Amino acid sequence: MIDKGTKVQSIPGPGEEAQLFETVEKIEARPEWNELKPRKTEPKAPVFGAEVIYLKGTSTNLKQGDGLLFVGEEREKDPGNENWDFRR
Repeated sequence: MIDKGTKVQSIPGPGEEAQLFETVEKIEARPEWNELKPRKTEPKAPVFGAEVIYLKGTSTNLKQGDGLLFVGEEREKDPGNENWDFRR
């Protein structure tokens, strides 16, 4: 537990000032919670008209000019369905 009134400060980056914080009530804290990594974006499938996509990971090996094929679930179930798109 962290007691009410405990003071802490951030570790500033270059050219920044430390930010000061103080607890206003007793709170529970655990060291392992420091390892929690929040999801910064919610995964979303591309939709018609979308102009931006985000790919998972950093080692996609994609280069400028590479093509991407987008295949909808309908196409996966029915090879004759035209629910797909190819983009560079």
